[in-house]
Amino acid sequence: TEIKDYDVLVMNGDDIELTRDTVEELVLDVSKKDGTYEHVPLKEIADFERTEGVSSIQRDAQSRMISVTAAIAEGYNVGLVGNDVERMLKDYDVPEVYSVHMSGENETINDAMKQLVLMLVLALAFMYLIMVAQFQSLLSPFIIMFTVPLAFTGGLLALFVGGYEISVIAMIGFVMLSGIIVNNGIVLIDYTNQLRIF
Repeated sequence: TEIKDYDVLVMNGDDIELTRDTVEELVLDVSKKDGTYEHVPLKEIADFERTEGVSSIQRDAQSRMISVTAAIAEGYNVGLVGNDVERMLKDYDVPEVYSVHMSGENETINDAMKQLVLMLVLALAFMYLIMVAQFQSLLSPFIIMFTVPLAFTGGLLALFVGGYEISVIAMIGFVMLSGIIVNNGIVLIDYTNQLRIF
């Protein structure tokens, strides 16, 4: 035997299908000044016209919104393309009742980059404080911190030679590289201090 599926729509028998004609025939109870009521059809006080509208309305924070998505072609950097789009949007004259906001992967990358920069600054600050406690001096850690820019110089040069842009992965590498270069500087300064003692 063959099995067939049928769509079943269950409706209340008292419900009336809402159409244009039924809306026009709606009757409003209007109270007069003398306290009496009068039945007025809606079509007598309202104009009906056919027009085009959106099939659905999206909202964000109680404001209407529309999403425009795009995919990046192979060989292009999402961050660089996103920056170009933001620069073009700044030059675009947006009407007063509208606003434009970039989100998605570009927003995620920008937030991650800000967090990584903050993490790098905090890492350098904490490394300096730890070295001050270790060497019991402000000068030696200060000398070591001057070696950190050399690590960035080499890292940026490697990115340039390889043809890569600064990305989240590259920033993580810079954070790790700063720790390595500081560790190397600690060993050199400590050994130098030992030679000075002897």
